[in-house]
Amino acid sequence: MVLFLLAVGISSLGFVLEYVFYRQSYQQSQQQEKEKLHYKVEHFLRDLTSYLTLTQARLEATRKDPQTLQNILISLTHLMLDTTVLPFQRVLYEKRTAPMYAMDRFAVKPLETPTPLGALCSHQKYGIQNQEGVIKIRMLVAQEDVLEIQITLEAFQSFLNPSSTIALNKSFLDFKDPDMFFKRPPLSGWAYGQQEKQRYSFLMGLAFIVLSAGAGILNKKQNRLQQTLNNRVLTLTHVLSAAEQKLDRANSQLAENQKLSQSIQTSRQALGRLQQAIHQRQQERAQWVALSLDVLQQSYTNPTLSISEKEGLHMMDQCLKEVRSLSLGAWRPENTESINLTALIAHSANLFQEKIYKSKITLEQNFPENLPCIQGDRLFIEFLLANILGKALHRVPKEGVVSLSIERKDHALHFIVKDQGYQSVGNLEKFIKKSFDLFLTDDRFQSTCRENGLGYQGVYESSGMNIMCLVFPTPAEEIVKNNVVSLFNV
Repeated sequence: MVLFLLAVGISSLGFVLEYVFYRQSYQQSQQQEKEKLHYKVEHFLRDLTSYLTLTQARLEATRKDPQTLQNILISLTHLMLDTTVLPFQRVLYEKRTAPMYAMDRFAVKPLETPTPLGALCSHQKYGIQNQEGVIKIRMLVAQEDVLEIQITLEAFQSFLNPSSTIALNKSFLDFKDPDMFFKRPPLSGWAYGQQEKQRYSFLMGLAFIVLSAGAGILNKKQNRLQQTLNNRVLTLTHVLSAAEQKLDRANSQLAENQKLSQSIQTSRQALGRLQQAIHQRQQERAQWVALSLDVLQQSYTNPTLSISEKEGLHMMDQCLKEVRSLSLGAWRPENTESINLTALIAHSANLFQEKIYKSKITLEQNFPENLPCIQGDRLFIEFLLANILGKALHRVPKEGVVSLSIERKDHALHFIVKDQGYQSVGNLEKFIKKSFDLFLTDDRFQSTCRENGLGYQGVYESSGMNIMCLVFPTPAEEIVKNNVVSLFNV
């Protein structure tokens, strides 16, 4: 008796758990189906709008020719939605100006009483109503005539193809009606039990047999059961160990994501600091021009301030050069220090960590060890590196690859950037300029390098590879006299 009650209890508990899972699964499927149906309705309305726009243009072009109009109506048989064909039950055209007539795909009749337009206005593209199981789509043609397309509710329901958890409310008013679909309730506990009663009876009987057999085996083979329990504990230990390993991996992933988020924040802060430093440098140059012009002005009004005509012309020439340089966004280094090029490239790459992360760009780096330092203005060189890296990173598509390398040859360090992005011409350069406000065009970038003793060359190979090379002389060497190094044979 005890075993029987125990079997009943186990079966009942299993039924309750399975019924709870059934209701949860039913509600989830119901919500997913509702979202799917709303998406289908939106897709239908979008395709219908395009279809009616084209049809309206055709009708307006031929509205004065009844024969051509009827030929167009004959061609209006269905709406193609992906792989589904939504047939039209009837297509009716009402010409509301003299001579007035109503035309469908089969006949033309005099129009005595035009159909009321309802809420359809001249500024609307079309109107949709559900009337007595027929979806009527009305559209104005040339602000006077009306095209009406009728689709049966059965055909529309067949297109939607709702599952057993959701049904179409056949009395819905329009496609914005929140009650367009209604949810079917799940089976009650009693109904679900009646549906599955044979299976649960079998399971209860099976549980009783198993419990009876288990009780006999327990009395006869207690030692074997102990061994089974020990194996169970060992299995649970393995499961727990696997769960702990999974938790460790999740924690590692979380730490990696946090590190990535921190790198993005650092990238934005570094970019802000670079922009601020560049702005301050340009402001200092502008202040120098203003101060020089002020001195020149005072030399003409203050007799005690003596400046020769030659000195004044020289100052004026320097001011003009500086103003022209500022207007073109050109640079002139002001400080000289020893710079670790590899470290500065890594720092410049951090400026674009957010772009690299969001576009899933792979940044390959191949830098030899024990490279000599270069001499130059750190801010100026960082600006050049940011330009050359920024162009490559904004040029490649998502999941692209940008390769960075440094070669030591000809008594100079050659920083080479390769990518298979789009060619930097025209609209692409404008897009990069919009995304990266420190951007210089290739011509301006090359002239800036040349004016400051650096070599630069960028080519676009027929294979689709962009290659840019920036050449830094080592302290003991100089760049060739024209400051352009021949890098490629193209």
